[in-house]
This record gives sequence, structure tokens and C-alpha cells, in this order.
Amino acid sequence: MRLLREGTVSRWIQLLLSLAALAVWAGVIALIIFFSEPFTASRRWLLGISTFLFGVSLLYFSRYRDSCRYRLTDEYIEYRCGLLYETCSRIRLDAVMMVTEIRLPIPFIRRTCSLLVSAMGGSILLPLLYPDDAQFLLETLSERDCPHVQEASETGENDEKE
Repeated sequence: MRLLREGTVSRWIQLLLSLAALAVWAGVIALIIFFSEPFTASRRWLLGISTFLFGVSLLYFSRYRDSCRYRLTDEYIEYRCGLLYETCSRIRLDAVMMVTEIRLPIPFIRRTCSLLVSAMGGSILLPLLYPDDAQFLLETLSERDCPHVQEASETGENDEKE
């Protein structure tokens, strides 16, 4: 088995997750301020705890981004991600049926794209890849031979009846 390429996802995934955490934190702060009595110890504790949890979530998302990796070999494509528990998705290259490139309409993320690799029995989403990595994966997965398609055309199964 020969390793063709290995890489990580873009930093944009860390930014998007951090912005989501910031939005949740701002909502929690607004609820604490709105529903608690001013100048009380419980209000200070709630504000302190929510700020601490926001800081922990920012650290977690930066480490989470570092844990998201893909690997392309001559036999399979694999995507691993996770800190507390790691998920690993793997598809054999001879089972790949379609590769879809997904671009987001958000202007500052347009230089990244995601790939959806569909196969018989499942699919893998490779989120927010760098453009060079996405182009290499797209070309590599599109240029390979499809033996099940060649067999069908040789036997005449796909020919139209006249």
C-alpha cells in the first residue's frame, strides 16, 4: 500500500466553530444578565463560569481542527477526526462511484471547498480542504479506472435496445 497524499482541513473550520461558540456564549451572557439580579454573587459566578467555558471551547476547537486529517493511498481514502473520541471513515477506491465538489457561497471562504466521496454503501465528506489538496483529490479520484463500469460496457448491459 502506497501513500499518495495526507493532509489536514483548512483553518476556516476552526473559525466557524469558534464563531458558533461565541454566538452561544453571547446568548448565555444575555440570558444571565436579563434573568439575574444585578450585583449578586450568583451573577458573578455564572458570568465567570460561562466565560471559562467559552475559553475552553476555543481551545477545544483549535485542537479539534488539528485532529481532522485525511489520507489517500492506492487502496483507500480515509478521514479521521475527533478528540474525545475519534471517528474514522474509510472507502476503498474501487468502490468509489462519484466525487462531488462543494463550494460555499460565503465570500471569505470561497478559497476552500469540500469533497463528498460517494461509494457503494456509504460516503465521506472531507470538509473545508485547501484548494490544492481538493484539486489533487478530485483529479486522482476522477482519473482512476472503474472496473465495474468497464465490465458492464464490455458485456453490453448498458446498450440500448432498438
